[in-house]
Amino acid sequence: MRIRARGRQMRIRRVGLARVSSRGAFRAVAVALVVVAAGVTAGSAPAATEQAVSLTLRYACGFPSGSQPVSAQVTATFPAIVTAGKPFEPTGARITVSLSRAAVADLSRLHKAHLSRLHAARLSRLHAARVSMTAGLATEVMEGTRSATATWRDFRAPAKAVPASGPLPLTASGSAPPVTAAAGGEVTVTAGGLSLVFTVRTASSRLASPSSARVACAPRPGQDTTLARTTVTPAASSPGQSHRRSTQAAASQYCPHFPKGLKLNPRFPLPTPPPGSNVIHHAQEACSYAAGYTNARKLHEAALVGPGLTNLRLGVTTFTKGTKSYFYLQQRVAAQLEYQGRPELPPARATFLGFGFTPVSATLQISEIGSLNAALISCAPNPHGKCPNNPANEALFFGRVKLRIYNVDVNGVPLNVGPHCQTAPFNLELVGLPPAYSVAALQGVLTGTVTVPSFSGCSNGPEDLDPLFNATVSGPGNFVKINQAPFCAPHVVGHPGCPPIKPQPVH
Repeated sequence: MRIRARGRQMRIRRVGLARVSSRGAFRAVAVALVVVAAGVTAGSAPAATEQAVSLTLRYACGFPSGSQPVSAQVTATFPAIVTAGKPFEPTGARITVSLSRAAVADLSRLHKAHLSRLHAARLSRLHAARVSMTAGLATEVMEGTRSATATWRDFRAPAKAVPASGPLPLTASGSAPPVTAAAGGEVTVTAGGLSLVFTVRTASSRLASPSSARVACAPRPGQDTTLARTTVTPAASSPGQSHRRSTQAAASQYCPHFPKGLKLNPRFPLPTPPPGSNVIHHAQEACSYAAGYTNARKLHEAALVGPGLTNLRLGVTTFTKGTKSYFYLQQRVAAQLEYQGRPELPPARATFLGFGFTPVSATLQISEIGSLNAALISCAPNPHGKCPNNPANEALFFGRVKLRIYNVDVNGVPLNVGPHCQTAPFNLELVGLPPAYSVAALQGVLTGTVTVPSFSGCSNGPEDLDPLFNATVSGPGNFVKINQAPFCAPHVVGHPGCPPIKPQPVH
């Protein structure tokens, strides 16, 4: 079963599974839904087609001093029945975490130790501490015997004062992605681990910077962790759809759902073929993984990219020409990045030394704007002949992308940079040449140099952080080196290159 999202999209493929089969990918439903299960209590009266849920679970969490019990309540409202092909989304999603006195005391001790290193002489002047939280919840999505993991990310709870006695409840809210089921059936979603980040501040913020603690939590055994059971009814079929569905089902073993109407990007003209070339239009769907590195020139370090999947429309136009001197072939390819239903590379976590001494960790997200253009060019000279193009064999990949930065930590302390800390669009132009890239094998190493534009939208409240990222990241001369795996062509007899493999980055 497949899910495709709209807006914040999500599709879980084989890359997100714990191994499904050696023959290819399981296109699982990736749903973020909470439905009535054992132990739930009723919320406000919803419509008959909706389900309001409040499920409380017990967790064991690894605090700095050791394991502590934590209670977590997950609430939301979801449709009871949905139709395949039509998007649906949960509303009012929240995660409420209740910390015991022992857990609160653990955070307080951590903060006081942090402060004692910074302000040993002024501890007596501190007032009550305030605690805020960022939460993530992993869910296991089941369809029959198949499963995949989907995560609710970046649920945030505002700061609350630590009470004099009793537990400390923190309620984090966020957005679970709207999704679209591709086929009828039943989907079951169960709760998995919690990921919590606590930030502790003093009421007198002038005395010291906040401290933070990352806590991983596992559900305690012996409880029902079922979050959701929902029914997906099949969409009505029209004549001829059954054959198309069966063909697509065979292809979906290996590649994700292919975007409709994928065309070449007019922004990036491809090389002109020799005059008089034969022209063929016979496009074929394919997909391929790529992984590599991109340098941050100003920081003298590199970040890992991928492995990311790309949908490919091979042979949008193919040019051939044979003469007494050479045989020329150019295949033009339209492409689109694919990550959980969005035209993006997977998020990459990177750590650099800002200004040469401060460790800065951040999540980097590269998103595509429009489609990618590729050209695979090969020319074989006949004896004593000469090719009309130089170089004779090359692979070209052109695209327009933007870079977003989020989940930033400076020396271990979270730094809010806002939801839209990103660059203006910029060109990504990669070239593959023999012997590093083989046009015949349709795989190899691609390289290029990128100019990262200035950042905008980076702020911590009223504090403008754009100059910080412009000084450390923006600028020319950022070298990119990507290893592209062979193309998987699932519609071709024998499924050459399938299932797609994840290549290792090449230094």
